[in-house]
Amino acid sequence: MENIADSDLIDALSKISDIADRNSTIRFLKDVASRYALNTIAYFGVGVSGQNEVDPYLAVTYPSEWVEHYKSRQYVDVDPVVRLGFRRMLPLYWDEFGKPVGQLKTFFGEAGEFGIGHRGLTIPVHGRRGDRALFSVTSDLSARDWASAKLLYMRDFQVLAMSVGARIRFQRFLFIRLR
Repeated sequence: MENIADSDLIDALSKISDIADRNSTIRFLKDVASRYALNTIAYFGVGVSGQNEVDPYLAVTYPSEWVEHYKSRQYVDVDPVVRLGFRRMLPLYWDEFGKPVGQLKTFFGEAGEFGIGHRGLTIPVHGRRGDRALFSVTSDLSARDWASAKLLYMRDFQVLAMSVGARIRFQRFLFIRLR
């Protein structure tokens, strides 16, 4: 008998081929977030074929107001997920940051006001041609429920992060070839 948790992963993987552009990526991420009862999911890629560092590939389920707020406050320079995530090979649990103080406390507080979950997991994605991405999920689960869900999330989101990254790279490659 198939485990219900496995069916979420299998169903999500079966829909990866629906990713054709940024909008379909966002629809896919929203579907996955709903399946796993997550607050948000983000895919942030740099060096993806046809993209540059100034204009990275961004597909998120965040409210657009948060994205604009994040950019206007230049939070990319503060965000520990971005600062640490691109230098890592292994997944990053946000509780590794410890209790935020100062500017980080403001950053995480404002993120929470926009619906970004207080608990998070970020999977670094490294492509063959030097492209890199961060696949992040957030939740407001209790500490106890998060501790329980982390194992499932670690397994499923590593697989999904790599699969989404491969699909995005493939679509970007096709886009460039067909221009």
